[in-house]
Parts: sequence; structure tokens; C-alpha cells
Amino acid sequence: MPWIMDKFGGRTAHISTETVHPETLEPWHEAVGLGCAVKVARLFHGDQKSLESADLPLAVVVAKARKAFPDMWHAQDDLLIISQALRDIIEAHDPGVHKVWPLRLMEKRGEHYPGPFFGFLPMVHASAISEKHSKVLVSEERVNPATPIMPEYVSPRSTRLLGRKDGYVYPSKLPSAHVWWDHGLTDNYLLISDALHGAIKDAKLKTLHFEKLSHVPETDDV
Repeated sequence: MPWIMDKFGGRTAHISTETVHPETLEPWHEAVGLGCAVKVARLFHGDQKSLESADLPLAVVVAKARKAFPDMWHAQDDLLIISQALRDIIEAHDPGVHKVWPLRLMEKRGEHYPGPFFGFLPMVHASAISEKHSKVLVSEERVNPATPIMPEYVSPRSTRLLGRKDGYVYPSKLPSAHVWWDHGLTDNYLLISDALHGAIKDAKLKTLHFEKLSHVPETDDV
């Protein structure tokens, strides 16, 4: 059974930061341009776009001084930051599959936190979550009959899980990778395999919270 990330779960799910240029310390979105920054930020939410390594943020300023960091957490724009220990486990399961790059963590006064730390961007995409079997919230904007002069338009249908425990996946659609973005619904979700989840637990790493998903009935698998 795969596990789904709950990015809001846990006290260390998100740490207040600002991504900056590693040399000038100016805001990263100003250094690379707003358009590029928005494109890269969307990748951190699971978009399937091409990526130039030069566009990735390389330095992060932590808003409030800390003595220690968890092994996996969200920074500005939902950038995932991981420790060396977690990087080693991910590489052992998915060698050379995902984008992992060195990241500099600094205090506001510019002093560096001892690392190493890494940015982490999963590069595998699948559509294993079943809308039919999961508890899903469906949103669909409809034409307002009170404004008939407006041209008829129906917005794209939007679907997301009601809760992280409410998801079901098709076993036949699970990828061979151990970390992936799932696009079975409109909202993108980060999933990991049971094997990777077990390795993280065995190593007693402090990561984001994950909830276990269920398989759809074998007779309904496609």
C-alpha cells in the first residue's frame, strides 16, 4: 500500500523561510525573474514541466533561528528540503531518478547552518488515485442564470480528497518508483511506496506526516 503526504501534518511540516540568491541575498524571485520563479514554484506542487537546473533556488534564509532541522520539511513555495540521511534512503530506492541538489541554509545575519541540506523534487508522475473509490470533493462552477447576457462558460471540474485517509489507488497504475506525484485527481499529491515508508521509519527520521492509502477492490482494478 502506498502512503500519501500530509503537508499540513506535524509541527515541523512548514518552516518559515525566504529563498534568496546565494551571493547577493536578494529575493530569489527577483534574481531569476517572476515568471521563472512562478514556473519553478509550480513544479514544487507537482506540475509536469521541463526544468533548467540553473533556475532552482540554491539558498534559503530561515526566518527564526533554530538549533536543529527535521529530515524533511517545506520551505517557501512548498520547496521540499531534505537531510543527507533521507537523501541516502531515497537514492537507495530510486537511484538517480529524482532531482536532488545542494541547498544552503542561512540565518538572517548570513551565517550558515551546518548541513548538508538538499532541495528535493520528485520527477516521477502517475495517476493511481481513484476518483470513483475515494472520498472526493468535487467543485464545478456553473453558469449563473441571472446573467444570461454572459457567454456560457463552465470552468474545469476540480477534484480533491476530503481527507488524506480517504484515498484509494489502483494497484495496476502504481509506478515502479518509490516517490511520485499522483495526478489521479485535479489536485496533485505526493505519494511514497510502503518500502520507502518502512525504511524511513526504521531509520527514525523526522519527516512530514504520511497517511496510508487503500487499494481498490481487485475486481475494480483497471
